[in-house]
Amino acid sequence: KILRVVFNPKTREFFRGKLVLKPINLKVKGKIIKASIGLSGMAGCPDIRIEGVQKTADSLHYVRHEKEPPTTAEFKMVNYGSAVGFVKLMCQEDPGALGVLISPNAFLIGENQSMKVNLTFKAGYNGQ
Repeated sequence: KILRVVFNPKTREFFRGKLVLKPINLKVKGKIIKASIGLSGMAGCPDIRIEGVQKTADSLHYVRHEKEPPTTAEFKMVNYGSAVGFVKLMCQEDPGALGVLISPNAFLIGENQSMKVNLTFKAGYNGQ
């Protein structure tokens, strides 16, 4: 059988607990068996969204730049969640070869906070 457990506390703090599994009418060598799984963690989760870029149906995001390089494009990362989130931005190809710089490229973003990110397209970048 599938067991789904939802933990949804009302306060944000560190929690430690235990999930005890005790099957009904199941005995091994005449003894009732049980198992326990230790649980610990922080309540809440981030909900990070990208604003100021074009999104396609397949969850890809595009930054439009219509000026000739060198130029800079800016977009905003916003955390609408209830916990701090970690963001790491990377180019799929070698960013040095592409001529694209991302700043900042790794950061923490608090709940209901935003972070501006700059993409710098160096001279010689052809956008392909």
